[in-house]
Amino acid sequence: MSSIPPGYFRTAVTRSGKSSLFFVTPFLIIIWVVVMFLPWEAWFEENGAVPLFFHALKKLMNFGEAPFPWVSLLFTVIMFLFVLMMVHDGLKSLFSPEKSMAVLDLEKLGDPFEMIADFEKEAASHVALRWEKPMLVATDNWLLMQNTSDVILLTISKLAWVYDKSDSTADFTNFAFRRAGMLTRSQAAQAKASDERTLIFWVEGNENKFSINVPPDFDDLVEHLLRRTQHMIFGYHKDLQKYWDTDRAKFKEAAIAFIAAGGGASGSDFSFFDTIFDLAEGGSDVAEGLGEL
Repeated sequence: MSSIPPGYFRTAVTRSGKSSLFFVTPFLIIIWVVVMFLPWEAWFEENGAVPLFFHALKKLMNFGEAPFPWVSLLFTVIMFLFVLMMVHDGLKSLFSPEKSMAVLDLEKLGDPFEMIADFEKEAASHVALRWEKPMLVATDNWLLMQNTSDVILLTISKLAWVYDKSDSTADFTNFAFRRAGMLTRSQAAQAKASDERTLIFWVEGNENKFSINVPPDFDDLVEHLLRRTQHMIFGYHKDLQKYWDTDRAKFKEAAIAFIAAGGGASGSDFSFFDTIFDLAEGGSDVAEGLGEL
């Protein structure tokens, strides 16, 4: 098996391993402790509230018929498996990066070591854009992203659709920690008000979507990607999602028509898509229909 030479990709894999071991794993353990050892019954009953762990233990000792102990046991097993997986992936990323999940994911697209070598060769001569946190390196033809425990290497020409969305998981996490007394209302509001955004990437020929948390000022990245691709769309439209899921030919047709009409740049007016989708739903050829407008 080939080894990964020192460079941006190896650095990203090493950082992802450290994140798995020292961030994701402790976070999962904290979640288990919060769920199992805080007196959640106090939300519903004024007296007699005990942590779920002791409630489940008591039921198991008495062979109770209530489902709670079995649910608690299942939750514990699932969390243990997640922790074990994070530790395993973290150790592989640190000590055997050529066996990491990042390399295994690249195998679906071709020879991973050849792709890494091509990226490193290009990055050594010119880097168009680089972020330190989150780690992102963009060259003319490649995009490397490291987000917590994930490492993604993409061919820019294969990008079909990119859009940003708010990270809704923060809402749930802040709510749970505030109800558990670990965050005050003002602290939760401050965390929710974070300007961090999440970019979603869809790639031609790949059914998986990729995401990375980015700072609010990511226009340089979007402009670079739009310059290096012919048919990439930036922005979200619900009907566009429907076509991506059900009919890629119509998605591509709509994308070409939208870009030909001057769309695709950051801040594009996606109300134009309403016309495109009306034409497509009616069975019309999108290009011919646009010519009649």
